[in-house]
Amino acid sequence: MLVFFQNCGKAGFDAGGDLSSASLLNNASGDERISSAPFPFDATLNHVSYMTCPMAGKAAFKDPVDSGNPFYSVRAGAYDNMPYAVMFQAGSLYPEEQSRRLQAGIGLSGDFIKHVKTKFLRDDKDILSQAIAGTSKAQNYALTMALIYTDRSRMQGGFGWDYQLYKNISPSLTSSVMTNYMTNELRNGNSGTVKKSFFSALDPAQRAVTGSLSWGQSETDRDRLHSELNGSLTLTLGYMDSTMGGDITQLASPEGDPFKTVYGKGYRFMMSANAGHQSFETSYHSSPVKSYFLAGIEELNMATKPVQVLNSVISSTNDTGRKWDCFSLAIVRHNDRMDFVTGRPIRACRDLNNPAFPEIPSQTTGVCDARTSTGTIIRGVRRICPVQTITSLNAVNTNMAPSQQLNMLRLSMARRVLPAEYWEINTDPNYLCAVPTDKAASRGQCYASGDEDQSKYIQYDWTQAGAKPCGPGGGGNECPAFVSICYRTK
Repeated sequence: MLVFFQNCGKAGFDAGGDLSSASLLNNASGDERISSAPFPFDATLNHVSYMTCPMAGKAAFKDPVDSGNPFYSVRAGAYDNMPYAVMFQAGSLYPEEQSRRLQAGIGLSGDFIKHVKTKFLRDDKDILSQAIAGTSKAQNYALTMALIYTDRSRMQGGFGWDYQLYKNISPSLTSSVMTNYMTNELRNGNSGTVKKSFFSALDPAQRAVTGSLSWGQSETDRDRLHSELNGSLTLTLGYMDSTMGGDITQLASPEGDPFKTVYGKGYRFMMSANAGHQSFETSYHSSPVKSYFLAGIEELNMATKPVQVLNSVISSTNDTGRKWDCFSLAIVRHNDRMDFVTGRPIRACRDLNNPAFPEIPSQTTGVCDARTSTGTIIRGVRRICPVQTITSLNAVNTNMAPSQQLNMLRLSMARRVLPAEYWEINTDPNYLCAVPTDKAASRGQCYASGDEDQSKYIQYDWTQAGAKPCGPGGGGNECPAFVSICYRTK
């Protein structure tokens, strides 16, 4: 009987050391191959919303599930936009590009996977899990949404005046549940793993990669935050140790100093006084005193100093850069959209100087006047916002290339941040409005004047004769609030 034995060591890996899971667990902290690995995670957003409700920071009830809070200042999330690829004209792109552009969320970076494969000659689930567990760059980090200064050298290292303008929106990324999700995900070419944005095994408050930041309890507060967002503050998707308390200065940094740089992507708001975004649209809202409309998003790499603008895509031959489309809805109080004659949503403004109060056929959109019980006419404080019809939702916009159901698309995008239980929405370009429901009123309010107080007015249009400038110091009524919604299309 012959017995053959061959000692192959680790099949060619002896020079690199022991690759067993047990060895990695025991020696990871001192293993140069792991300690030299780049930051393992790559997270992105593809949906950003900005709401100018002055009372966004005051809530009667705070729901741990983010979508359960009707009012906010900034709300953002990661979604799978692949079902909209045809609408976004992405059908001709390479599959890797489609996924990179349209699927946002959290995944493993291509550089991290490449490093592990180079050092260990394998990149399977087990070795990736051990590498994540072993790197000190990632321990206990959770995804964190924060508002910080784009210029990291400004004001005590680049943080805003309120160090609590952040929210952790995931559990620890090095937990077994999250590691299992990411290492099991499909690879997306050289871009790392396919981004994942929903985790069914987690607590409902952490299943979706979404988050909101709410600040302010007055028009003055709203204007202050807006001033900072309009050029200084950047919405950042970064990382923070989930086991530590503290504030925004605990964000993870490639230099170990968040006062200089932070890991993650930035989303800088591009504000405008014109709410129309598509080339065929004119402004469909009265221009407010300030540029309250979010007209675009500029993506930034916050890990560099100065921050790097991310205009490039995987293949620049197919696109000049990443693209976001935006639209804005006026936030209308329920009472302000009701016809005092019929008790139903206004169809047309009425002639308030005529005792019969007939409808004015030429004024079926926009802003109307109100008449008090004493006969005084208040200019520009009612807004036409009817229930959207099926015909309107199914309308095909031929100004788009290719033609598409733009109203339906916008409603789908709006519903991601404005749930139906809290908001009635009309995305028809003749109206573009959102009305808080009774349930929304039970959880907070938008306007400082109150969302139901009929003795106070919202100046939806102050360009009419007799209307005073709205807002603090204007001597008139409260300014209208808007919600802008931007979504990644390419």
